[in-house]
Amino acid sequence: MALWDTLCENVRALIDSTAPVDARYDANGTAPRTSLQQRDWPQSPQRERDPTHERLDNQPTSISKWIARLESGTFYPDITREELSIIQDRRYLPSGRYDYPRPDQLLSKNEAYGRLRAFLSGPENDSERHAHNNLERAWSVPANSVTPDLYIKIFNDLDELLFDGQLCNRVLVTWEDLHGDLLGNTSSRSNGNCCPADRIHIQLDRNMFYEESKAKVWGTLVHEMLHAYMFVMTDDASAHPREFGNACRALGRALGLQGLRGDDVIHDEDR
Repeated sequence: MALWDTLCENVRALIDSTAPVDARYDANGTAPRTSLQQRDWPQSPQRERDPTHERLDNQPTSISKWIARLESGTFYPDITREELSIIQDRRYLPSGRYDYPRPDQLLSKNEAYGRLRAFLSGPENDSERHAHNNLERAWSVPANSVTPDLYIKIFNDLDELLFDGQLCNRVLVTWEDLHGDLLGNTSSRSNGNCCPADRIHIQLDRNMFYEESKAKVWGTLVHEMLHAYMFVMTDDASAHPREFGNACRALGRALGLQGLRGDDVIHDEDR
């Protein structure tokens, strides 16, 4: 009987050693993790790299429609994996040239609005014109083909065109389930635990993506970016004075997209 048991064990060992290995799994039976950096996706031209930022290789690779990934969702040119990672990285802290202005560098609200008006009234340079062309192509995508990630992918070009690049790497943008009738919300780095990683945070309401028009979603993003701009320049964007509404209209005109009105950028409290 012992001889028979030994023979059976030897046969089982022989079968196991010759069985084909599923290429999807390693020797321990674990599916290998595919890093985004290991995928040979085509690269877009990069803006200046922030040397302080480390790629988030330990992030989950599962694709969520609420998270912007270079290789999925609605295509948008001239955005890199690193840029998308920084925009959505709750742990990233701006530093160096991207650090927030010191208290002695902050402007008054009137000065900040004045600087924005002067920028919007000036001629477009080549970089701004390129961003404008990208945004016009994104605007032309049919509404039923747009996925939520597009509104994160267009952030840097909106910043380049409308805010002179002042929001680059300084603002976190995420889709969230907001309460009440909020379409968006922007919290400053000084609002305690409202803003992860001590960073200005734009939150877009997920229900808005389904219930509002494409123009309203674009307008809401620009509206919240104006709040973020005021936080960067003045560290105070809580109020909605008449000047804020005027700035919303100016931003809508500067964006110049057919079918997007100033009312799409202005919320009821700005009127």
